[in-house]
Amino acid sequence: MTDPNNPEPTDAAILEVFDNDGDGVVDSALVDVDGDGVGDVVASDADQDGAIDTLSYDTDGDNYFETAAVDTDGDGNADTVLVDEDADGNADVAFVDVDQDGDIDNAYVNDPGTGEWTEVDPGSGDTSVV
Repeated sequence: MTDPNNPEPTDAAILEVFDNDGDGVVDSALVDVDGDGVGDVVASDADQDGAIDTLSYDTDGDNYFETAAVDTDGDGNADTVLVDEDADGNADVAFVDVDQDGDIDNAYVNDPGTGEWTEVDPGSGDTSVV
């Protein structure tokens, strides 16, 4: 029997695939990771090179994808994590692992008033814009 808190890999299912620009090539896929019939992850290949560029996660089951892991340099490793804390469709916080050693090297906060990103100390835990 499958533990719903630790789904087996066979529980995952692709619910939908999308050709967002109509060129006949799949751009993204909605994946149900825990087998409950609801999409949990969107895997996207924005540049259509055959490699996943972004994995967006619904972290709290509200059908809104609050967190995204992004491979900005195309090497197959996620180097940036974006978080939309207020679920408004805009990333509020970005964590960047520049040297891809698994440690956060830079953190940024998006000022909703200006749309500008401000670097903050990644170790401080402070994600407010001064």
